[in-house]
Amino acid sequence: MTAARTRLVKGPIDTPYEGGMFELAIVVPDQYPLVAPSVRFRTKIFHPNIHWKTGEICLDILTSAWSPAWTLRSLCQAVVALMSGKTREAACQFSPKQSTELRCRQPAS
Repeated sequence: MTAARTRLVKGPIDTPYEGGMFELAIVVPDQYPLVAPSVRFRTKIFHPNIHWKTGEICLDILTSAWSPAWTLRSLCQAVVALMSGKTREAACQFSPKQSTELRCRQPAS
């Protein structure tokens, strides 16, 4: 049975998000942990890896790099690391025709 959850994460120290609390909407599929959960921000946030309108997160572990070793806790920690800029993720690209279509650019080597 698919489960919907919410989690609060603190804005990382020494970032513009410091002191903020950010709500994540997490949908855990029946196939979890073999299939990645769906995660998005419910709190409005401006970040190059987060869709400004839908809150979708461009993070490789949510798509191509998912592993059953990831827990929901470690997933939330990865989102906080993304907010702090301590990841190699490149900025998201959005389709010009469909503003809600999310595509992640590959990080530069």
